[in-house]
Amino acid sequence: MSQPSPGRFDVLVLGGGPAGVSAAIYSARKGLRTGLVAERVGGQVRDIVSIETLLGTPGTDGPRLAAQFEAHLRSYPIEVLELRRVVGIEDGPWKAVLLAGGERLEARQLVVATGAQWQRLGVPGEQEHLGRGVGYCPHCDGPFYKDRPVAVVGGGEKAVKSALDLAATSSQVTLVEAGEQLGADPPLQARLAQQPRIHVLTRARVTRILGDGAQAQGLEYQEGDGGPLKTLAVDGIFLQVGLVPNSAAFQGALVLNAAGELVIDHRNRSSVSGIYGAGDVTNVPFKQVSVAVGEGAKAALAAFEDRVREGWAGA
Repeated sequence: MSQPSPGRFDVLVLGGGPAGVSAAIYSARKGLRTGLVAERVGGQVRDIVSIETLLGTPGTDGPRLAAQFEAHLRSYPIEVLELRRVVGIEDGPWKAVLLAGGERLEARQLVVATGAQWQRLGVPGEQEHLGRGVGYCPHCDGPFYKDRPVAVVGGGEKAVKSALDLAATSSQVTLVEAGEQLGADPPLQARLAQQPRIHVLTRARVTRILGDGAQAQGLEYQEGDGGPLKTLAVDGIFLQVGLVPNSAAFQGALVLNAAGELVIDHRNRSSVSGIYGAGDVTNVPFKQVSVAVGEGAKAALAAFEDRVREGWAGA
């Protein structure tokens, strides 16, 4: 019996977040030679302060959940290739994955689960208070600020929806938008205007996150063009200025939508046969850990179903 070729896999999963880990585990359980390529196992989950909506896990935090994901992943014969960045893919009977540094891997099937990253403000105090009063996920961390004042930075649809969600539990929500007006649809803005707990600041550009390093205590913003600097005291700050899919490596190789998300069908198939998508990098709505876990499982199962139908041999 011939030995499998080095660098060749039955299924290669790109991404180490909840979707990628789920896809890799499901693939390995089918007896397939499975590899997982990621810059870090856990992905953006590591940056979430509190997670209370994952079934069977009443309460945890991002770093702890990421460690559990990694332990579960490594309990299977999955080749984990960390500290690797995908820079391109090539189609063919064997799909090629090109990595920064010149490495080349091949697989009969790929699952793209590279996730997305929240766009940052790039202002002083942001990085040191991440997870210490500054976050990106109101669904995850919002309940932590029950009956306390919070701010949402951004004025698009996601920001306005976040403000409306937070208003159900927080004592006061301030929506801080740098532009002259909000970018959300009129019906959402109408709902916003009816919510007495939400205050909207426009033409307010955040210039600094305030705090002592252990906990954010508010933010500084500039009023108008060249106007005075003002401060806003809040306990929590949610940055909602944009979610950027990690899809640059697939530009031109796979169909992406206007937002840069990988377009997939109801069985997680991409525009190229043998390549599947899962999680936040795709056009599936609701960027949540539990959704990503399910989507990873779906992608792996769809890939296996297609493999059986085609009668493919192992690597």
